[in-house]
Amino acid sequence: MRFGIRIGRKLIGVLLLLLPLLVNSIQAGQPSASSPLHPNPRVERKFQYYFLEALRQRSLKNYDAAADNLYRCLCLDPNRAAVYSELANINISVGRIKLAKNYMLKAVSLDPTNVWTNQVLAQLYTDNNEYDLAATTYENVLKNNPENSEYYYYMLAQIYTQTKQYDKALNAWEGLEESTGINDRITMEKFKIYVLQDKQKKAFSEVDKLIKAFPRDTKFKVLKGDLYQAVGDSKKAEKAYKNALKSTPNDAVAKTQLALLYVSTKREDEGMNLIRSVLSDSSADLEVKRNILAYVAQDSIVLNRIDDSIFLNLIKMHSNEEFPYLAYSSFLIDKKNPEGFKYIRKALEINPKYEESWSILINYYMMQNDTMGVYNTCTEALEHFPENPNFYYTLGMVYQNMDKKDSTIIAWEKSVELLKSKNLPLASVIQGSMGDIYSSMGKKAEAYAAYDSAIVMDEKNVLALNNYAYSLAVDGQNLQKAERMSGIAVQSSPKNAIYLDTYAWVYFKQGNYLLAMMYIEQAYANGGGSNAEMLEHYGDILFMNGEKGKALEIWKQAYAMRTSESNTEKYDGLEKLKQKIESGEYVE
Repeated sequence: MRFGIRIGRKLIGVLLLLLPLLVNSIQAGQPSASSPLHPNPRVERKFQYYFLEALRQRSLKNYDAAADNLYRCLCLDPNRAAVYSELANINISVGRIKLAKNYMLKAVSLDPTNVWTNQVLAQLYTDNNEYDLAATTYENVLKNNPENSEYYYYMLAQIYTQTKQYDKALNAWEGLEESTGINDRITMEKFKIYVLQDKQKKAFSEVDKLIKAFPRDTKFKVLKGDLYQAVGDSKKAEKAYKNALKSTPNDAVAKTQLALLYVSTKREDEGMNLIRSVLSDSSADLEVKRNILAYVAQDSIVLNRIDDSIFLNLIKMHSNEEFPYLAYSSFLIDKKNPEGFKYIRKALEINPKYEESWSILINYYMMQNDTMGVYNTCTEALEHFPENPNFYYTLGMVYQNMDKKDSTIIAWEKSVELLKSKNLPLASVIQGSMGDIYSSMGKKAEAYAAYDSAIVMDEKNVLALNNYAYSLAVDGQNLQKAERMSGIAVQSSPKNAIYLDTYAWVYFKQGNYLLAMMYIEQAYANGGGSNAEMLEHYGDILFMNGEKGKALEIWKQAYAMRTSESNTEKYDGLEKLKQKIESGEYVE
């Protein structure tokens, strides 16, 4: 028979002799393709060839070709468990789980003691919420493979707990404990089950077994106290913590838990004494101190009993750790003391990898209107967090305040690039702001492109829709598109004076002065009278509707607003506005 591969006859003979051995090595732990062998050696060689080719095709993810070779194997010998097992694997890979389960059932029926096929079948049952069948399968595997029992006991315990068969779950955990030895993970699982069964005495006897097995380990004595707290027995919890402190008087965790127990039972003085004891202990673990202060921060009564000396002492003891500085900074900031921000800076000098602390510091400088403080902190933060889009956005705002428009664009482009995969609506807002910057620079093509991009990112970005529409109206370009976009903005916020003004101006540019009047009057009624630009638009629209006297009056109001001492906005059209007033005519 031709297999489509040209190799020497002698090499073919050697390969065919080796095929059964190769399959045995490849299929270690799985059903063997070569046992039992077919009585006809020629048929067996064909079988082995197709089977190995199926394995090769599956490794290349050529699943159809792999299945085709396996079906050829079945034609030669329909009673090989390995073939059904491989067909199940292929169907799992392509998501045909029901068919995979049927094939694996067939494999198990042909080779009932095979660990691997039973394990896969049990997992298929579990994934399909067929817990009883999964448990039966694992029990069978455990019976046939007692030397590797840990995994199967664990899976049985999980299944029986999930199905609330608690006695069976306990038996599984005990089997695992007998196999691996006593440990806190198994003890906790048994404890939880006994509590669910309302058998607290048995639950705590499990913890006592753990303490007896590890008499020198204080953490299990503390655990007993924690568990008594969890079930609402504060008296026994206190006794357990004190018992832990008898054997290890300076144990920081035991002291901490007892302190928090005192605080929660309105014994704040006793609790605070223990808290101070732990915080002032230079040998106490820093993580324990961190947990204490995290708790204290949530309890206003205890927080009021904390003073600066505790934090300053922590800083003295752990001067090379960032945590005491950050803890003190939070304490000071909560008390509205700006000195807290200096301690954030000190913490970042020790360890700059606290992203949130950089953000807090940047926001502080922004509140202080400290432009250089924001700039310096942003640039420094970006050295450590170059993938933070918020830092780039803030940096762009700084450049905008400095009137460095090109630098603003560069910073915001980076921010948008990083935000696209995380927060598309926010990326759209920044992209729209870039359109505003380009528009102010007179770069119309770039502005339009930026606005288009912003709207593609988020079609509900009404600010970009409005600003784009206004830019088009000012330039007299694509007024139909401007009308559509402006209409969406007004529909979303029908009392927004800015959006109403844009809509009015689009209609004005189209020569539809009646509609322009309707929307500019709405803009005026919704606060537009305090905006010089809207007032000028109102005057222009009044003029085109034949109300020249009122138009002149409104233009004068706009001019007064533009030239007032409180107005710092630069306006290039002031001379044109003056001409309108002097001539009493609209000037384009």
